[in-house]
Amino acid sequence: AEHDMGYQPHTVPRTCTDIPCCIIFSIALAAFGCVMWYGFENGDPHRFMHLQNGKHEQCGVDIAVKNKTLLFFCNESGHFSTNATVCVEQCPFGTNDTVPDAVEGCSASATAYGSRPLAGILCIPDGGEAVKQLRSHLQHPALKRAMQVQEVLGAWKGLAIVAAVAVLMGFFFCFLMETCAFCIFWGSLFTFILMLGSAGAYLLYETRMVRDERLPEVTSGDPQKDFIIGCVLSGAAFLILCISCCVCHIVNTALESFKQAADCITDIPSLLLQPFIDLFLQTALFLFLATGLWFLVSTAQMGKPAEIGGYRIDYDKKEYAFMAFYVFMFYWIMEVASALSNFVISYATQLWFHYTRGGDESSSAAPCFPTLQGLLAGVTFHLGTFAFGSFIIAAFRVFRDLMFLVTKQASDSGNAVLTCCACCCTCCLDCFNRFLKFLTKNAYMDTALNSNSFLPAAFHAATVLLAHAGEVATLNTATFIFQVAGASGIAAGGIATCHLLCTYWPELSDPESPSFVEDKLLLYAVAGIISGLIAMPFMTLLDQISDTLLFCNAIEDKRTPPQQVALEEEYVQPSGWCGCCSSSNKVRESDMLIPGKYG
Repeated sequence: AEHDMGYQPHTVPRTCTDIPCCIIFSIALAAFGCVMWYGFENGDPHRFMHLQNGKHEQCGVDIAVKNKTLLFFCNESGHFSTNATVCVEQCPFGTNDTVPDAVEGCSASATAYGSRPLAGILCIPDGGEAVKQLRSHLQHPALKRAMQVQEVLGAWKGLAIVAAVAVLMGFFFCFLMETCAFCIFWGSLFTFILMLGSAGAYLLYETRMVRDERLPEVTSGDPQKDFIIGCVLSGAAFLILCISCCVCHIVNTALESFKQAADCITDIPSLLLQPFIDLFLQTALFLFLATGLWFLVSTAQMGKPAEIGGYRIDYDKKEYAFMAFYVFMFYWIMEVASALSNFVISYATQLWFHYTRGGDESSSAAPCFPTLQGLLAGVTFHLGTFAFGSFIIAAFRVFRDLMFLVTKQASDSGNAVLTCCACCCTCCLDCFNRFLKFLTKNAYMDTALNSNSFLPAAFHAATVLLAHAGEVATLNTATFIFQVAGASGIAAGGIATCHLLCTYWPELSDPESPSFVEDKLLLYAVAGIISGLIAMPFMTLLDQISDTLLFCNAIEDKRTPPQQVALEEEYVQPSGWCGCCSSSNKVRESDMLIPGKYG
């Protein structure tokens, strides 16, 4: 059947696609709602959210301490211990409080200290020496992490500034892609080559020429090892340089797609909001689904082991089945949301390509709110297609993650053969999952353009792009490089901003400040993660738009009939070695048809 009828996204007669998949997904959502209701009805996350005292009583859960939800550490002669803990209703505060009166259960020799609640489960010192003592004497890893979390939460103002800077850097990255993508890519590449070559040449020079007392300070100290490393670095620099020179034309073609993608984002203001909309919706959806899973997990029957902060949990077979179904639906729903986002971006990009002729005409011809049009078209007609493609990806993601757990378990058990086999299976499943993501993303492009069902859309998109396999491979490689570079650069900028705040802003740098962070490396890591997560929607947006533009150009080439060459058109007969040089020997094509005249 003909899968391309020559329509555009706004003119194609749309019909509901993959209706059986839509019905199955609706039934699964109904069953998922029942499982979630079971978790909300029978689960109690507070049982996992409260700690045990020195008598193994769970604060806020056991009858004896039902109204005492906070765990307090008694300061026995300047020492803290998990065995000297009691449950309290509220944290004692102020240095005038006497611990025997304020906290029942601590010995008379306990030292008073002011405290404040942490996450509603724990009392930690307000500051000063008590915090350092608690951190140095507390050996339980879960409680130490809880104190580190408190430090990070106390620095929320600094992290908010880091997030705002990351957003600005994301927009700046899009601006750079539009104005100087070529300069950034080739400049970064040749800078990297120069650094590799310089490092290799320096090691070779040091190991073969100088070899003085400075050698251990600037190298590894082993001349033979440094010579090998220098040869490898120099060879790698030369190899990358040769490959870059050979494929420069293909790379420039891919970079042009990036520039065109940046033009599309600039011409359609609603696309600038798409990263924030995706980030907000997917974060809210993830938190909602994670809350339901937390309630479902908390339906377990719990016992008390002889360790503070630990639990023994037991489930019946029904609850195991509920959790397995919930995890799969978790994957499936998140993938459907991602598929809808890809469809909306592809729909808006295809409209822009049609109205502006690929950016050749004025940007005033760009459509208004194409993302909203794409959202309505996707939800109304193609929810079954999204469910179909997302089901395939979700199923293989579950298998991949299960195999990853098997690999970790085999590694912990010390079984080298099982670890190797499981690792190979995990890599194969991950590669196949990436291929499926690429296939489904292309299918959504064709669905946006031709309103095809999933399987015909995937087949048609693969057929069209197969004729441009070189450009697709180059574009994907360049996209990966720019995504890594952009996300890494924004994450590094977030870490640098956090460092400046921790160094020069009194709110975080003053030890007397309540928001002072002693473990700055942890805060730097959190700042880098937040900045990287903020950067990902920008990277995904550029990736999806550039892929869609390549698909649009391929469709345009397919729909455009080849031009007929006039018989009387003059033909320049090539001359020179291999015909690479042309002369002024002009021959009419009609004369070439005369037998024997030109061989």
